[in-house]
Amino acid sequence: MPKVAMIESNTVTDENGEIKQQSRAITWNYGKEPDYIKIYLDNIMFLAELQGWVSKVLYELIKSTSYADKGQLIIVNAGYKRIVAEKLDMKPQSITNAINYLEKNDILIKQERGVFLLNPMFFGKGEWKDIAKIRYEIELSGRGKTLKLKSLERTVEE
Repeated sequence: MPKVAMIESNTVTDENGEIKQQSRAITWNYGKEPDYIKIYLDNIMFLAELQGWVSKVLYELIKSTSYADKGQLIIVNAGYKRIVAEKLDMKPQSITNAINYLEKNDILIKQERGVFLLNPMFFGKGEWKDIAKIRYEIELSGRGKTLKLKSLERTVEE
């Protein structure tokens, strides 16, 4: 959670002491980037037990992911599916199937139809302060794990 690091106020007055302009700037501190280990995409595919054809689709989707300050989103429409399918010599339905598989395994988090978040617990594209804003918390309970992400909350039964 970000903390206020500094608040800077500026007031401009006229010769009579009347306030003509006021401004206020708040600087946030998002903390330091957590410890990490560099992991290569082919290792993620292994750890997530992704099949080879699914990992190829994921590679292509990652290339089009926006930076974290823009939401770390992947926009997938019919045209983009056709382009990826042609590039990978697959059918567009295979791309849809791969996306569904990636969503089911929490690699992609559906925001709305055709818009997915690349899971910020596994991937980060951009500056840490922006990645930190979109990461979610996982709460474990007797019913499973609850994933929380701003507008998303769902329970995964285990």
